[in-house]
Amino acid sequence: MNLLDEIKLYYASLDKNRVRVLKSINPFITYLYMDSSSYAVVIPVDENYPLYFDEFSGFIIQTIEMLIENKTTRVLMLKSKSLKNLDQFVIIANNFSDPGLNGILRQSLLNNPLEWSNNWKQFFGNQYINKESYDIFGELIIYDYLYGIDKTVKWTALDRGTHDFESIGFSYEVKTTTNKYESIVTISSQNQLHSHVPIKLFYVKVEKNPNGICIDEALDSLKEMGIDVDIINTYLEKNNLQKGKIERKDKYVILEKREYLIDTSFPQIFPEEFESFKHRNRILKLTYTIDLSGIEYQSF
Repeated sequence: MNLLDEIKLYYASLDKNRVRVLKSINPFITYLYMDSSSYAVVIPVDENYPLYFDEFSGFIIQTIEMLIENKTTRVLMLKSKSLKNLDQFVIIANNFSDPGLNGILRQSLLNNPLEWSNNWKQFFGNQYINKESYDIFGELIIYDYLYGIDKTVKWTALDRGTHDFESIGFSYEVKTTTNKYESIVTISSQNQLHSHVPIKLFYVKVEKNPNGICIDEALDSLKEMGIDVDIINTYLEKNNLQKGKIERKDKYVILEKREYLIDTSFPQIFPEEFESFKHRNRILKLTYTIDLSGIEYQSF
């Protein structure tokens, strides 16, 4: 029996919440699994195997711990998000499970599961462009900078604060872009450029580059400074950047960092202007865009 037929046969008779080993590809240990909401294929890995997470077209690939034969085992898992489209899942599961000649495909998968999932994204036509990845990368870089000069600074965006960062003497807002040729920022609320203390705007230009650093590396730097990164990881998860997610591995180089002091000469809509708007009681939120060209700033 070939691998594809074995997968089809096993899913037709597999009991929920039980694992079953694929025999046709022995000695490359691979299990099939099914619960009340998903199908899964799991490959046992070393306990130190890295955490990965990615998703495409209704499927998830991730590193998790699960109970196999009464033993907690770290595995690389491919699973569906529902019990629909079994025929489609069987085809992808076959590709995931197939060890190839002398195990070459299995080794390639384990070495870089995110490359494997990215190939399927391209096949399905998925376009996973997560702007939050470089936005948050910029915030991490600025947090590193600010904490290095002022230990009172807090990343208040973690708790949905009005501004990204607050310290005893300043409020800080961070805007990050991959646009190398324009200097435009979007102000997402009427209060974002206003505070009871002086406020500064950091404007960061970045570019994807394999020689740069990624979100995970920026987190490591913050951890070395004594910052609790568990709270930051919770914030990342809320922004669809779970541990092991491919966007956390994207590497960026910093092209430029600017610091603007938000004073009366900086273009903005002041609170008193907003309050005087016609039908102000029906305007719930104000968003506007500023061209930073020609505005004085400091590089750092």
